[in-house]
Amino acid sequence: MEQLEPAVIDVPMDAPIMRPRAHYEIALLIVLSSSFLAASSRLPGLWMTWMQCMARMARNMVQSGDWVIPHLDGVPYIEKAPLPYWLIAICYLNFWSA
Repeated sequence: MEQLEPAVIDVPMDAPIMRPRAHYEIALLIVLSSSFLAASSRLPGLWMTWMQCMARMARNMVQSGDWVIPHLDGVPYIEKAPLPYWLIAICYLNFWSA
């Protein structure tokens, strides 16, 4: 039987040396992405009550017909400009079927 000689691979000297990925880099990526996911999953819960208040004020504008001052549970809400509430109320008029 003939013996085969090992193949010699000719690699140029200026070729970049690739090193295998270290396990700590992968672990760091997993920890950072999971912490970002955990932190960002709580954000919609914080803003949900504010969005509900804006929607209720806009609905109250449509139902009462008072488009000048938004009211929240009967209390006038004059801390902010009414433009966002007007826009939401216009969407109620266009898309709300009740």
